[in-house]
Amino acid sequence: MEHRGETSFSLSPTTSYLLSTTTTMDHVEKTELAILSEIGRISNSSDDLPRKLQRTIEAVMRGMGRDGASVFLLDRSGRNVILMAAIGLNQESVGRLILPLGKGIAGWVAEQKVPLALQDPYSDPRFAYVPESGIERFRSLAAAPIMDEDRCLGVLFVLSARSWSATSSELTLLTTAANQVSGIIKSTLLFQSTQDRVAELSTINEIGAALTSTLDLAQLLALIARRAAEALRSRGCAIRLVDLTTGCHDRFVSDAVRGLDDLLGDRVRSRTMGGKRPVLIADTALDPAFTDLPGPPHASVLSVPLLYHDRVTGMITLYDRDDGQPFTADALRFLATIASGAAAAIENATLFERLERVAEEASLPLSDLYSMATLSPSLVATYSKSCAIVSLSHAGWAIRARAASRVSCPVSTRLEKCARRLSKPNFVGSQ
Repeated sequence: MEHRGETSFSLSPTTSYLLSTTTTMDHVEKTELAILSEIGRISNSSDDLPRKLQRTIEAVMRGMGRDGASVFLLDRSGRNVILMAAIGLNQESVGRLILPLGKGIAGWVAEQKVPLALQDPYSDPRFAYVPESGIERFRSLAAAPIMDEDRCLGVLFVLSARSWSATSSELTLLTTAANQVSGIIKSTLLFQSTQDRVAELSTINEIGAALTSTLDLAQLLALIARRAAEALRSRGCAIRLVDLTTGCHDRFVSDAVRGLDDLLGDRVRSRTMGGKRPVLIADTALDPAFTDLPGPPHASVLSVPLLYHDRVTGMITLYDRDDGQPFTADALRFLATIASGAAAAIENATLFERLERVAEEASLPLSDLYSMATLSPSLVATYSKSCAIVSLSHAGWAIRARAASRVSCPVSTRLEKCARRLSKPNFVGSQ
């Protein structure tokens, strides 16, 4: 029976394919526009780089309809890639998962500078399984290099909990998003670099001013620890000083890192003060010097010796960055700059404390001894070398001090005579 007004027809396979492709392209284009628009808003925000990266991978993951995402960045040496943000992976790995360039999927993509999609990454010889990362939650992945012209800055990943073979359109979308991430990285790092330089100059200026503004040792140590931690965005600081009269080590420790310093401080000290050189430890859990500790903590450590006239008087140690990233070589150099000025300030404050004790034992006005130390560098040098001043017998020092105070001559002359006495072999404690 014929039905008027009704037409029955079917689409050819070619037409069906073209229509489905057009529909898919429309969806991909809309997705791309949505992702790029969100990345643009993130780029213009006032967030720091870790937060911007976290928001970016969330936008890419959500836009592509996947279950996880991550981003690796090359370190300053250009020889390693470091996990800097992740969704779906263990957060403990962020800032600590490091792969050499060319190793693992992240290292391979960064080295080859080409995108890659793997439906089954575990069977690929380029895949490097790191159990601590939590990657086993995912079955498939796609990755794209983050390029700045011809230079690779890192790698952007999307992860799928279900088996997924990324299409060429999806891989292009991921590559486009990665290119936008490049702009975020460059602009944010430039801004942070400017802020860091300002903070560094401010810290150096403040510590320099402290050289003449205070001789209170406790106040000075607190100032150095606070400003160094703030400038390098550290959780906290520990300062250890050598007591030259006893050989013991006194320390000033921020409350936030007291537990870490109790656990790691002695081993860091032996390496820093024993070797008289700065020490940078990206992750103590991976350093052979700490692996024998029960459950070694994941901590990044900066430590530099305090050197005064090539003599080790102590050390400054910083533990962990606020953002969870490891410290860099630039941070180590800056801390060494702080330490060079701090060593002189601490030496002055320590000398002042010793003079206070000596004056108290000798029953002399502190102003007399302090004036002598201020006016004559010869006593400062002699006093620094001969730490036995503090351990002089009350009677022996009192006799010499009174004799020196009765000499009718300028302060500088009296000081030089006192210094010569201190340097004589038969002077008590000067052996």
